[in-house]
Amino acid sequence: YASNDLYTNLASSAETDLGFNAFDFFLPVGGGPPLHYHNYENEAWYGVEGDLVFSFGNQPGTTAVEPEYTLNVPEDTLVFGPRLRPHTYNNLESTEATVGDNQGSRTLSFTTPGGLDLFFDYVGIPVEDRDSAELVVRPTSSCLKQITPHQQMLWIMSWYYLRIQIRS
Repeated sequence: YASNDLYTNLASSAETDLGFNAFDFFLPVGGGPPLHYHNYENEAWYGVEGDLVFSFGNQPGTTAVEPEYTLNVPEDTLVFGPRLRPHTYNNLESTEATVGDNQGSRTLSFTTPGGLDLFFDYVGIPVEDRDSAELVVRPTSSCLKQITPHQQMLWIMSWYYLRIQIRS
């Protein structure tokens, strides 16, 4: 559970030799991550159930500028986000997908190279049973573990360590 959403890991860095990650994201109505960018990963999303609104910025490596492009994306659509480009996506009103008692939308996410799963493992809040999770949309800061710059550096070091372990 992170950013008000359920993130289910389908293919981990260890399983793919750090080649890619695959996730199943469930976004309740009002859910979605804050504006962010990835230093290392390109990301592609495929809408499975329900509609999402994607917003993209054009200035690499910053979230200080509001996104320049907004797309209403129906299910069965593929969207690509290159690394360093700020982006966000939100479920404004879709209720086509159901997880437990929660209604929302679902998208598959693919990132390359792998490593993003390690970040989610670190900042996310584990959910014992996806179908019994009660999702309450609240400020994103309360849905992520707070990390210091030192902890972020440790996460980056663990990413590189795993990369070295898999390659040797």
